[in-house]
Amino acid sequence: MPARDAPLLVPAAAPTLSRNARRARALLDVVAARKVDVTRAFYDIGVALRELLRKKLYVALGHSSFDAMLRAHAVMSKAFAFRLIGVVDAFSRREAIEIGQKKAMSLVRLARATAAADTPRGLAEGSVIVGGKATQASELSAAAIERQALRVRRNRRAAKDDPVREAAHDAARRALAILRRRKVRARIDVQPRKGKYVAVIEMPIEALTRFVEAGAG
Repeated sequence: MPARDAPLLVPAAAPTLSRNARRARALLDVVAARKVDVTRAFYDIGVALRELLRKKLYVALGHSSFDAMLRAHAVMSKAFAFRLIGVVDAFSRREAIEIGQKKAMSLVRLARATAAADTPRGLAEGSVIVGGKATQASELSAAAIERQALRVRRNRRAAKDDPVREAAHDAARRALAILRRRKVRARIDVQPRKGKYVAVIEMPIEALTRFVEAGAG
């Protein structure tokens, strides 16, 4: 019985593979066409790449991985592809276009670097602490946000060798998670001050007032 049944699986699977292959090629064509003007069509490219990745359509083209497909078709680097996909995951098309490709990608990178409850959209709507000063993301260039992401990554690597610093970051992450659960939009930055670590907290004044009044009561 198994011997007779096995061939029946092949015709059933073949059309699916064929459809997937056609869809994969169509998406790669979209990427290739849009790449000539990536700064304007970056979102469409990200959408196409995300579908290729999430549905594993690269398998239908004979590739063992998403990265292998990118290299075989000379699409783009894996890092750049994942940053475009990150933008699509984080922002709507309108939001991403308003922010711009470079800044949207930088915000995604910064949010991932913080290892906190930050999201790219939250950062875009709020502020970024640069050099100890909170600055609205809308006022920062993509390059400035990118530099901050690099600083945060370096600080995180250094924190692994400093248990006191790591504990301070853990406390900040827990506090931020509590604030987010209470629907308070806030940012917490851990900074060294005279041999200690302090938390620089940014939140709306009305939220701060509620916290102070709740504590006093």
